[in-house]
Amino acid sequence: MKNRIRSLGISPLSALLYLLLFFVFTSGVFAAEELQTPSGGSTQTQPQTPTQTSPQAFYGEPIRAVKVRGNKRTRDATVQRIVQLKTDPILNKETLNQARINLEKSGLFAEVHLSVQPYEPYETESADTIPRGVALLVEVEDKWTLVPVPFFSTDGSTFMGGLIVIESNLLGTGKQLISGAMGGTDGLSGFGVFVDPALFQTRYKLSLSGGGGVGDQEIATPDGKTALSFKSNSISGSLGLGYQFTREFSAGLRVRLEQQEISDIKGPAAENFTQSESQQQLGLQARYDATVPYGSLLKGFEVSGRGSYSFVKKNPAVHGKAALNIPTLSFQRLRLLAAAGWGDLPLIAEQPVSGSDGFRTLPFGKVTADDYWSAAVAYDLPVLSQDWGAMVISSFYEHGWYRSSAVGDFDFYGPGAGFRIYLRKIAIPALGVDVARNLQSGETVFSVAVGMQM
Repeated sequence: MKNRIRSLGISPLSALLYLLLFFVFTSGVFAAEELQTPSGGSTQTQPQTPTQTSPQAFYGEPIRAVKVRGNKRTRDATVQRIVQLKTDPILNKETLNQARINLEKSGLFAEVHLSVQPYEPYETESADTIPRGVALLVEVEDKWTLVPVPFFSTDGSTFMGGLIVIESNLLGTGKQLISGAMGGTDGLSGFGVFVDPALFQTRYKLSLSGGGGVGDQEIATPDGKTALSFKSNSISGSLGLGYQFTREFSAGLRVRLEQQEISDIKGPAAENFTQSESQQQLGLQARYDATVPYGSLLKGFEVSGRGSYSFVKKNPAVHGKAALNIPTLSFQRLRLLAAAGWGDLPLIAEQPVSGSDGFRTLPFGKVTADDYWSAAVAYDLPVLSQDWGAMVISSFYEHGWYRSSAVGDFDFYGPGAGFRIYLRKIAIPALGVDVARNLQSGETVFSVAVGMQM
């Protein structure tokens, strides 16, 4: 999602306007949702079973059932799947903590409460033959998951506008559907993404995406100067299949196809541009995510890697990134970030790097790379926490290098700062704006983050 937003090239001024409009819109959604409550009152979930007691009193008992309360949009089976209890689990502190982490990290629930009660046999079961045990009660408050995101950007001479619609809990199943269309003076494009995190209620994950467009594209050097511009007419699609081996570790395969017609090539790097009108890639990706909720942020370690092979250039490529999120005082956080990549790919298949952590001193949405590395340190400071969510101020310093087949290689380094806003009742983890100073080129760079994990 973040890469999709980054490619729009939203200007800093319009980004701030976009955020204000977004808050006005979502505030109206919340108000409407409260007014439509059947009872006319609060949507807060209340315990419905008088036999609930302290979970510690039942430690060591087997969990015989998971019962769901308070969910208005999310199906019971979806909540039970997200809880991810092992076969014949035993109730203890670790079991409860992991169930809570799984529910909170799913991004679907504004509130999560866990309790237990003695297991009561179903009518078809005999109480004499059912071993003793407990039922885990999961009480949740659903987030609003259908989010239309309108946007408009302009730099004075060009403009771009459109609409992105995000549904992260399709029909209450936890499936994700994202689509968008945008147009303006630079062209017209659209895309769609579908993700099923539990294919047929299994550990398999399916992802499908497709898109296309006609318009102008630009690649810039770190000083903001245009190195290459061209017109493109493209269509692309991808298919991915993954598997969740453990709660932390997942891996999968992805096939990507793209056909592109390129014309009107201009700029100083035009003579170095090797045109490729198509790409076919096979990729293997893996992710280890041991992060857990920490206030409105996350703490812990995460690392991901991706290897791919281009059937056009007949060369492999490797990309990886890691983050260590260290908790400090009062839900503040120190982050240590690293990213690196190596490959020899067609320009249209190079890795988009600008606008992501560790590369925010590079021109927003205008840098791709074959080879690159970056190291960064950041500090996140929550400054406002309310019922609607929280605002987090972030400062950072980054240093890196990259090489593009068409533009050349460059160093970059410098400080930056920005903010993130976490919306508790909307299933978009965060959005915000950053400003950074590239001390190597002397340029000040603005960037936008939408849908970025906190």
